[in-house]
Amino acid sequence: VNYNHIEIANLLSENNIKYVFIKGVASASYYKESTLRMMGDVDVLIDRCDTEKVNTLLQKLGYTTNDDIFKEDGHIGYKREISGTLSICEVHFVINGIPDSLADIFERYIGNILDNTKEITVANGRCLVPNDFHHGVVLLLHTANHLTNEGVGLRHLCDWAVFVNSLSNDEFVDLFEAPLKEMGLWRFAQLLTICCEKYLGIDKKQWVGEAEESLIGNIIADILTGGNFGYKDKDRYGQIKYISDREAHKVSDRSVFSQLLSSINAKAKTEYNFTKKCKLLLPIAWLAVVFSYLILVLTRKRKLDNINTINSARHRQSLYSEFKLFEKNE
Repeated sequence: VNYNHIEIANLLSENNIKYVFIKGVASASYYKESTLRMMGDVDVLIDRCDTEKVNTLLQKLGYTTNDDIFKEDGHIGYKREISGTLSICEVHFVINGIPDSLADIFERYIGNILDNTKEITVANGRCLVPNDFHHGVVLLLHTANHLTNEGVGLRHLCDWAVFVNSLSNDEFVDLFEAPLKEMGLWRFAQLLTICCEKYLGIDKKQWVGEAEESLIGNIIADILTGGNFGYKDKDRYGQIKYISDREAHKVSDRSVFSQLLSSINAKAKTEYNFTKKCKLLLPIAWLAVVFSYLILVLTRKRKLDNINTINSARHRQSLYSEFKLFEKNE
């Protein structure tokens, strides 16, 4: 994966295309030994206007995609297989997890991410990753996105631990306090950092404040069941439809049943494009979503939700609401 980064970095640089690698290799650069940080693929952020050029260049390296390269948001997934080894590259042209209501605020703070990079050494080559501020914001967004999906895993906490420990108390406050409070991510950063202090042994940070012992214990217990080096609970992803407002990228304050209906509506609009052309067809998409779920249950690819699933969802919803995601922090 490291060599794939260098290969792609060299190709983009030679063709004067602005890029920055996010998440994996960027997070690995904060570890004492970068290879301690397991990676599965390449995540590269580019300007949307360079999508066609990058598509052509990746094809020259042997990558292929089944995605529509002209789609409006998200990323394009590419893959390449050489001698039985599968390589995956995700080309992003937006940063995931930003609520529409806060788009202007995030644009002001990280809209220039491609122009403010730093160079690191990877696999005997050089590549570009975000500067400290941009990396911290992307890391929090990525972790929050996992929180409102299958849940945060231990690897996400480790990434945050080594990053936050690389900055002194004053450096972190100067860089992040005002922006994160405006973005609604300050409380999230504080609680993650307290977990890192208590369970991963990082230096004590004055800016984190205090939190109830039981809350921190519940957070780490949830993380250890969230995958990425922890026990993987197959029901967790199924619980999300009761917990998260996926369109707003935040934890819902509705009842679990009201949120279920909202999730069906959001999934219908996302998966069935005809609803965008004619909203009157939305009820048909709702039925299609429910029917697809029932098929998965009947074929035993998914368990039917029961009272335990709903109770677990309620517990997680209550816990996640403590992070006050994307609520302006005072």
